[in-house]
Amino acid sequence: MLQDEGASRRKFLHSTLQTSLLGLATWGMGATSARAREAWPPRRPGFGPSSALLPSAGSSSPRVTGFFPILQGATSATETQLHVLTPTEAVCKYVVIDAVGGRREFWAARRRGVAASGWLSDHVWIDGLQPGLDYRLEVERVDQAGERSGVLDRREFKTLAHAAAATRPLKTALISCMNDRYVNDQAAMWAAVAVSEPELMIFNGDLCYVDQRSSGTIDGMWDRHVTTRRMLDVFRWHKLVPTLVNWDDHDLAENDSNVRNPRVQPAGEFFDAMFGVDPVQGLTRAPGRSFAMEFGGIKFLMLDGRSALDARASRVFSEDELHWAEREIQSANKPMVLVCGQQFFGDYLIGAESVERYARPQLQRLMQAGQQSNVPLVLVSGDVHFSEIMRLESSLMGYESLEITSSAIHSRTFIGQQYRSSNPRRLESTSRNNFCLTTFTPSLDGREVAVDLRCLGRDQTEYFQFKDRIRR
Repeated sequence: MLQDEGASRRKFLHSTLQTSLLGLATWGMGATSARAREAWPPRRPGFGPSSALLPSAGSSSPRVTGFFPILQGATSATETQLHVLTPTEAVCKYVVIDAVGGRREFWAARRRGVAASGWLSDHVWIDGLQPGLDYRLEVERVDQAGERSGVLDRREFKTLAHAAAATRPLKTALISCMNDRYVNDQAAMWAAVAVSEPELMIFNGDLCYVDQRSSGTIDGMWDRHVTTRRMLDVFRWHKLVPTLVNWDDHDLAENDSNVRNPRVQPAGEFFDAMFGVDPVQGLTRAPGRSFAMEFGGIKFLMLDGRSALDARASRVFSEDELHWAEREIQSANKPMVLVCGQQFFGDYLIGAESVERYARPQLQRLMQAGQQSNVPLVLVSGDVHFSEIMRLESSLMGYESLEITSSAIHSRTFIGQQYRSSNPRRLESTSRNNFCLTTFTPSLDGREVAVDLRCLGRDQTEYFQFKDRIRR
């Protein structure tokens, strides 16, 4: 493990200004590191787009221009949150500029990560925004005297449109399995996502392959996050896109991770440092890691299918989180999208994990909650390195619905791998690197949702298209 002047990593963490209850350091703005520093300004690894389909300079699509890797997280009509990866020794001020030039200054609410890595994640909370308006973000470096020393980065972002527009279409990119081993593929695939101009992105598991190419230490887990965050083009788009995140096995530093994984705790701390969500209007949290977020006229239920997974006990979700999910589904007044890293109905797939295979009684409880709800449910999953649409029969919830599996945007795959097992529910599929650009349009009464999906690859190659209406 990394040591600091002879001290253990644990002592090093506890010597910082603050320490989280789980042991992940929350660093003060003046934190320093024992590890040799990179030269300022930090240089990005040379992993930019090459022959990918790139948005032109005059296009409204996001372009790769950013200096710091930034993720825009859960966003309401008046609030948003940013996770900004910055060098440990850097102190940054975040200036939000509105359309008429009004300026407001924000500082990181906290910094998280392993300072000795040379990189920490600034968590920036921004409130007092106007619904649906465009804003500009400027990242300024501040010197030791508190004086600004130049603008290092500029981005654009916006908030959620006002609730009055709750029945308008919501263009959502469903994305999973972001393996940074595939350098050229990532550039081409994120360029295709950018040209699609989603209003919301769902990152559904395996956002960092922490278990691959790691030093094997706890600090090495953080280093893997830093490498991935610095490499992927999506985090350097000049236009930020609100993103909801879920984790899956590789994020937990173990393939097919379950409750016996000894690294679940530090993996969760590092994942939260990079992707964690803070409450905004419309967001509710489960007793564990699951959460729900209303975005326009759709409610997304992001289910943690890893922390409590125990096939021996027929369990994927903890009992507390399952109770919470049942209540959320039964009380919903707008269409719901249930999101889990692994497939819900995946018992057909030889050698793969799924809720159906490991915890059929829990899946039945979710379906029973769907029967008791007044709104339709659509299921979304990832993990399997191919995408498919399944037709869910009416005997499950009292009406026909869908499970949309979207995988992988850039990770290992081979042509036809989805056919290694027959799936009688399958309507469409591809095993090419892809994402599912899915437009959800809720009805005024909330009892129907139209689904318009395009499964896209590099250069926006369309592998399949699908349209349907799910009526409760």
